[in-house]
Amino acid sequence: MAVETNEIPQRLTTQSNWLTRKQVTTLLRQILTHVVLLPAALVFLLPFLWVLSTSLKTDAQLYAYPPVWIPNPLKWSNYSETVVYIPFFLYLRNTLIIAVTSTIGATVHVRWWPTVCLELTGLGDSSSWF
Repeated sequence: MAVETNEIPQRLTTQSNWLTRKQVTTLLRQILTHVVLLPAALVFLLPFLWVLSTSLKTDAQLYAYPPVWIPNPLKWSNYSETVVYIPFFLYLRNTLIIAVTSTIGATVHVRWWPTVCLELTGLGDSSSWF
C-alpha cells in the first residue's frame, strides 16, 4: 500500500544557478568569436572611413603631416565640384549600360543555354529540369 505525502522530492525543487558545461562552452565560443571579429571589422572599415574623411578635406588638409583624420571644416562642396570637373553623369550612364546589359545577358544565358544544349543533344524535354 502506497503512502501519500505532500512532500516534493528535494532534487526537483532545487535549481542550480551554475551554467552547464555546454552553456559555458557556447558562451566562451561566442565571446572569442566577437573578440576576433570586432578588430577584423575595424580593419575592414578603416579604408572606407579614410576615403570618406579625405573626400571632405580642404586641399591643405590633404597633404598635411601628420594626417588629419577629422577634417575641420567639412568641405561638402567637394562633391559638387567633382560632378562639374569630370563628366560624372556620362560615366554613370556608361556604367549602368554595361551593368544592366551584362546582368540581363548572364541571366538569359544561365536560364536558356541548358535548355538549348539538352534539346540539341536529344536528352529529352528540358522543361522538367527547371
